[in-house]
Amino acid sequence: AQQLLGSGNIDAGMRVASELLSALGVELPKSQLSALTSLLYQRLKLRLRGMGFNESDSTEVPEEQLLRVDTLWSMAALGMVDHVRGSELHTRHVLLALDTGEPYRVSRALSMETWLRASAGDRTGNTADSMAMQLAVKCQHPHAIALAHLALSVEAHSRGQLRQSKLSSDAAEDLLRERCTGVAWEITNARLFGSLACLFMGDFVSLRQRIGSALREARERGDIYAQTNLTTAVGYILDLADGNPDGALERIDEAMAAWSQQGFYLQHFFRTLARGQVLIATGRPAEAVKEIDEAWPRMESSHLLRAESVRLYSRWLRARAYTALAKQDASQRGRLTVALQDAKQIAKEHNVLAPGIAQSVRAAVAHTKGHDAEALTLLSEASKSHAALDMAVASSAWDWAAARITGGEAGKRSEQRVLAECRRRGMSEPACVLRIYWSF
Repeated sequence: AQQLLGSGNIDAGMRVASELLSALGVELPKSQLSALTSLLYQRLKLRLRGMGFNESDSTEVPEEQLLRVDTLWSMAALGMVDHVRGSELHTRHVLLALDTGEPYRVSRALSMETWLRASAGDRTGNTADSMAMQLAVKCQHPHAIALAHLALSVEAHSRGQLRQSKLSSDAAEDLLRERCTGVAWEITNARLFGSLACLFMGDFVSLRQRIGSALREARERGDIYAQTNLTTAVGYILDLADGNPDGALERIDEAMAAWSQQGFYLQHFFRTLARGQVLIATGRPAEAVKEIDEAWPRMESSHLLRAESVRLYSRWLRARAYTALAKQDASQRGRLTVALQDAKQIAKEHNVLAPGIAQSVRAAVAHTKGHDAEALTLLSEASKSHAALDMAVASSAWDWAAARITGGEAGKRSEQRVLAECRRRGMSEPACVLRIYWSF
């Protein structure tokens, strides 16, 4: 079950997992509604119970209890596929691990708890991260230490601390490669968050090296999970950076062809986001809008929008596509109202990226309406906001947009400066990437 789920063979993995869990008296929720109901109940139990535990040696815990904990851990990969079912099984796992008190298993569970809370946007009173690392160091288990580093990387990413996220993911990957076995899924996730940090910081030189070697390894071992996630979340951007948008779309579709089509998983969201961004960047907003509008009800019914990052990037994608379409086709101006509503909702998120994103959407709407002075002010604010977070690509995009609006010799000089800096960062055709953010 662990190998099937972790390698992206989701349909077969779910069948095996269901049989396995049933044998242990754990029922896998059959529907998204039952999974959500059970998840809320399990989270309430954890909240009331707290994170306290009585430390014990593995020899002091009944073998059957350890087996149940380890079996639930083997379902960890589901959390990066089916958000609700994965979170429900994870919460059961944390409760059982805390009851055993065995340090390695508790640390392992708390690392995943940190990951879950960070993904949900919960940044209040989270002590799971420090507890996980303390226990991992205490028991000197390399897998536990690596997982604690990976959890810190995910948490730093959710806080906009990109350099820390990269450092922690690199530390996790080094430990996993040098001192652990059977950890391909963990290595993929460490590589994924390190690559995301490189992407947002604009380090395309390192990004090419990371994605190239990671995809080669994934193909060699037939790892669908690694190929799909690395391609649809990051890899396709490299085709855009080379001025090859058709290649980006082919790469995305090829990666998704091997993925499960039984539900709407996180990877289907990645596909929607990736294809939508390529279509926006290549001046095809109507096609992007069609894909987004078709995917939106499925995102809602799958409860993926409960995850903060999915919610944030989905609204941003829709706002960009709607605004680009309204700019291209005056009959679509009504979509600007939805774009502004998305900006309003984005601004309410606690994510540090949200203010700059919301300002950029408002700037695009203002420009579309012919209010260029307002657009330039908002773009300046967005650029400063994202520059402070080391988000070099986004910051460059807003500066590039402002230069294009300004026009004249001053605008051309500013535009060339931005493009030259992007080329220095490893983008052969930077405008193709910048149009993801500002397509007109």
